[in-house]
Amino acid sequence: MGFKFFLRMAVRNLKSNRKFYGPFIVAAAITTAMFFMMISLLEIDFVQNNSSLSALITIGFTVIGLFSVIFLIYTNSVIQKTRQKELGLYSVLGLEKKHLVRVMFLENSLVACGSILLGVIVGIVFGYLNFLFINYLMQLPVPMEFAFAPKSVLLTVLVFAGIFTLLFFFNVLRIIRAKPIHLLKESSAGEREPKGSWLIFLTGLLFVGAGYWLSFTTEDVKVFVNLFLAIILVIIGTYGLFTAGSIIILKLMKRNKGLYYQPGPFISISGMLYRMKAHAVGLANISILSTMVIVAVSTTLSMYVGTEKTLEALSPTEHSVTIISSDQSGELLTEQLGDMQGAVQNFSAERGRQVTDLTLIRMVNLMGSIENNELLQSDYSFTSESWDIRLLPQMDFYQLAGTNLQLADDELGFYSSKDKAAPENLTVWGQTYAVKVIDEIPESLKNYESLYELNMLVMPTVQAVDRLNSLTKEDEFPLKYNASLGYNLNEASQAEDKQYSQELHAFLDSYQADYDFYYQARSDQHEEWYIMNGGLLFLGIFLGGLFLIGTILITYFKQISEGMADRERIQIMQKVGLSREMTKKATNAQVLWLFFLPIMVAVIHTLFAFPILNKLLALLGVANTTIVWVSIASVALIFMAIYWLIYKGTSKAYLDIVE
Repeated sequence: MGFKFFLRMAVRNLKSNRKFYGPFIVAAAITTAMFFMMISLLEIDFVQNNSSLSALITIGFTVIGLFSVIFLIYTNSVIQKTRQKELGLYSVLGLEKKHLVRVMFLENSLVACGSILLGVIVGIVFGYLNFLFINYLMQLPVPMEFAFAPKSVLLTVLVFAGIFTLLFFFNVLRIIRAKPIHLLKESSAGEREPKGSWLIFLTGLLFVGAGYWLSFTTEDVKVFVNLFLAIILVIIGTYGLFTAGSIIILKLMKRNKGLYYQPGPFISISGMLYRMKAHAVGLANISILSTMVIVAVSTTLSMYVGTEKTLEALSPTEHSVTIISSDQSGELLTEQLGDMQGAVQNFSAERGRQVTDLTLIRMVNLMGSIENNELLQSDYSFTSESWDIRLLPQMDFYQLAGTNLQLADDELGFYSSKDKAAPENLTVWGQTYAVKVIDEIPESLKNYESLYELNMLVMPTVQAVDRLNSLTKEDEFPLKYNASLGYNLNEASQAEDKQYSQELHAFLDSYQADYDFYYQARSDQHEEWYIMNGGLLFLGIFLGGLFLIGTILITYFKQISEGMADRERIQIMQKVGLSREMTKKATNAQVLWLFFLPIMVAVIHTLFAFPILNKLLALLGVANTTIVWVSIASVALIFMAIYWLIYKGTSKAYLDIVE
């Protein structure tokens, strides 16, 4: 028997089992396409220029890779169980196990090549079409373009070739370990009541709990690393809870005789219990993918919706000119601000524009911490113990907050973003001050891009700030003394405002001054932020679409495979006297539970993920918690509506099979 014989046999086997291998090839191709499109996002310039986004995309394709392994192992095991009788007949007819391994190798190779090739083609076509559609839908100022890179294709091929190799070894191991008589009987063998492992259940609870704990306790500086770790812990824990916890709960329900020994619950509970071993992995996959859909879309939607509030917080005035120095006094900076104020006012007056809401702010930025009621300066290393400290005179604080602290010479105002207990007295560079606590500060003073705890010290006078600034370790830890001139203009058209900012940019580029400064218009930031956040929302919708496709795919495949497995059991129940209406009602209850359990778990995961997602969004510029909550709730409700449609469609396919 040569190669051609085994090849013909492999092709014939695939054709005769096309009702199983057809959906499997489609499923494998779509997971391949999902992975390829996800990893291709790293080649987009917009993603490459954003390190945080690159990290999140890396997390995304890693999770997709893990999902692909678990999903394909699950679907492959379902197919192989249905083929055991066929393989047993081959053994009885004289084929040795080594011959079956050769056939299995050729079958696996054909399926792998077809799936990977189809997946890459679908990924390229769908990627380009999806980008065209979302660009048309969102009308971004700068369209996003799908990136095709040969290395993305190569990595996708290598990853999925490895997965199919793993499947081949699993199939070979099944053939080697089984005897022909066992192969003949295994496909028709009934499911044994599964054993619920308390060890796996408790381990799953521990992993999920650890992920939730990270979400609530993560410091800002560790948010990206801990987010990835929390995702992995929750994924592992979810599989443990579904595979072991679901069985334990169903067995507890079975022990409740008043509930169990009724026609409806008897059929649905026993059906779920005996099939839960096969159901569990699929349910866990659906739950994880559903969580990804909600998180991916809601976080990017939060950033897009919160753009205006973020801009208002970062730029409280429409125009600002900032002078930066590390070796000048506050009084000298005040003189320089006066010079810049005169230049800007003259420039504006020549163009018929009136300067309003003028603010002059002077501030020193440094890193430090408070130990034993003493302020200690430190370097700018990323540690959770470091504080982002701002020093400013109360005159400047009053301009921004509208609150006069009325500080004496030996007093200072103290604000902490972490609501820590303020000391009664604070020693700063050898001088002790009585502390007045500041409960709240304007949004414009909060540094959303800082990875540190924000603390503010408001000094009585600019001379007091200068004295402290002169005593800091500027040689070891260079400081920045910022002076900012902020102002608005009288109302004008958007075109006139844009022309004004362009002309002022040109004017300041040629302005001769003995100090460094930069000018920023909120209108410039407006376009930049909408381009950035629009791009993030674009990617969020794209990723949500990918995860939604995965959810639909695994749901449909699970329903079809389980329907074929449950068909004979349901028909036997009808033959022994149970009415069609009763079996249909019980089957509907079983399907309903198995469909809505994953979405319930997904919502719980999302709720517990909120703290770390909120911190992540705060670092990316969205500090409004209400916007985040509303975005998550809106996306979750829309997804649940879509999930209901998925349920209706796939449950009908299931019921058509079993009836």
